[in-house]
Amino acid sequence: MSKNRRSQKLQRKTSPKTEVYTKSETLYYEGALPPAIQLEHYSAIDSSFPNRILKMAEEEAAHRRKVEIGIVNKTFRENQYNNWFGLAAISIILVFCTYLVFMWNAEEAQWVAVALVASVAGIFVLRKVTSNKDEG
Repeated sequence: MSKNRRSQKLQRKTSPKTEVYTKSETLYYEGALPPAIQLEHYSAIDSSFPNRILKMAEEEAAHRRKVEIGIVNKTFRENQYNNWFGLAAISIILVFCTYLVFMWNAEEAQWVAVALVASVAGIFVLRKVTSNKDEG
């Protein structure tokens, strides 16, 4: 999206004999490409400039998309690794609780299981709170 803004300044300098007027013009735009009128001015300098500018903008956009896709893929892989690691850790602790039950230590197994459930719930609550802070 381009935004164009033109401002003109007209200054008058006077001396006893002569008057000099100075006019300055500013063109401001946002976006990957300059406005068409600016491209025409570039083509007056060298006919290949507009095509080179368009090619540069296309390459820049392709690079930006490639970087964004890489970031999304990396985040997805990290989330997968975190989920698998969490599943493995919970499975190991549940096996430990089962071992405690078979060794006639049901009360200790109960407290380990309660601590496990509380920690997993805490992790999900904290993750939810931090993602809400990032969005807002």
